[in-house]
Amino acid sequence: MKKPVIAVVAVVAVAAVAGGGYGWARHQGQVALEQATQGIRAGLSPNGSFTYASADVHPFQHAADLSTVALRATDGTLLTADHVTIVSDGDGRISNLHASGLRIKGTAQDGSATAATFDGKDISFQPPVAGGPIKIDPAVMTFAGITLRDLAFTGPASSGKLASLEIDDYGAGRPSSFVMEGFSTPVAALEHIDHAGFDSFRTFGIDFASAIDAVEHNTKMPQLSSGEVRVELDGLYGAEGADKHFVIRKSVMSGKQGADGTSSVAKLELAGVYIEPMASARRVEFAELGLHKLTGSFSATASYQLAGGKFEMSPLLEVDGFGTLSFGLKLAHLDASGLVGAKPDPAALLALARNTQVVSGYVSLVDAGLVDWALTTASRKLGMPKDQLRAQAIDQARQNTNFDALPDGELMRAAVIAFITHGGKIGIAMHPPAPINLLDVIQAGQNDPMNLVNQVGLSVTGS
Repeated sequence: MKKPVIAVVAVVAVAAVAGGGYGWARHQGQVALEQATQGIRAGLSPNGSFTYASADVHPFQHAADLSTVALRATDGTLLTADHVTIVSDGDGRISNLHASGLRIKGTAQDGSATAATFDGKDISFQPPVAGGPIKIDPAVMTFAGITLRDLAFTGPASSGKLASLEIDDYGAGRPSSFVMEGFSTPVAALEHIDHAGFDSFRTFGIDFASAIDAVEHNTKMPQLSSGEVRVELDGLYGAEGADKHFVIRKSVMSGKQGADGTSSVAKLELAGVYIEPMASARRVEFAELGLHKLTGSFSATASYQLAGGKFEMSPLLEVDGFGTLSFGLKLAHLDASGLVGAKPDPAALLALARNTQVVSGYVSLVDAGLVDWALTTASRKLGMPKDQLRAQAIDQARQNTNFDALPDGELMRAAVIAFITHGGKIGIAMHPPAPINLLDVIQAGQNDPMNLVNQVGLSVTGS
């Protein structure tokens, strides 16, 4: 990501200065352009270069046309364009910039990229001292918007195409928007999938300028948003030819941090999920279960408050033709700092489990065909009628002595039998008489599950 983004910033800046934007009001024509050219070359020395085949200057329009432009950066990246047009708006400001036939060729590790067109508007940068070398700082540069169309890239391990890429409201401290549309890439490692892609990818509320500056200077990544961050992904797919075997019609991820940094909320929504098994062996297994595909949706919300270490989450999964599964969990005294890092320290995780308390939780299942599918599948495999299998399951629930040891055992037994009989809804709730340590819950679940039921205040309901 670093090289293409920095290259785009470079071509904007170079084209802008090449047009003589910083000194156009004082110098006209070829003199101003030549001075700008020399400044660019000085900024690229000793390993870089900047050339163009011809230039047509329009001093009264504050514009210039350059043809066959080539810039070699100090790291060896070569950026060329067939034609560049710049309209200046004074020192350090470009009102419009257009380039066509853009090509970027990096090192063997970076790969190469092309774009049919590049357009930028309301670009500002720090003008150099007259006669001095030109250097561009991505953290200082700003622009209202840039758009690249018909992109293609090739790297050491991947390649792909993109219909358009757009970045709006770019600048340090600004919540920029980033939009990609019409992406596709070949896939070689998956059976029955030869390419993948998406219709559109959009982000809002992220400070890309500060992120690029941190990458360019190898410094610590700063906080990139002070408000709500939102990421939208539409039409994600994996396909073989024209047949799509994996689709997520719409994905939305959002997060918001409190102004004082002591609270945060995150949400995830997946709609229009369509999945077929990729491997042939899995397709056989699906067929044996009477399945060809799975469709449904998923959503989840999580929140955290630093005061008291309060954490809540509530995911929900809906599978068409089967039902809806949802659950929730509330914790207290959760120290989220123990989860920071790619590989959290085991001792820190143990301390986290020991100190975190379980306040409540629930699991709910609404049947929309799951019970009937399970009985049908078992009937086909065992060669027994569904009614007989249902009756056996009900008898097993009636004879299960574990219910007898529970305070509300008979109510739980009745809820289970009702669910087996006619589906409906079954719920399992956890309300400990007093908050219980998470580590105690884990250990009790492993060593004494029945005692855990009493400790966490488990109840089962049906409807």
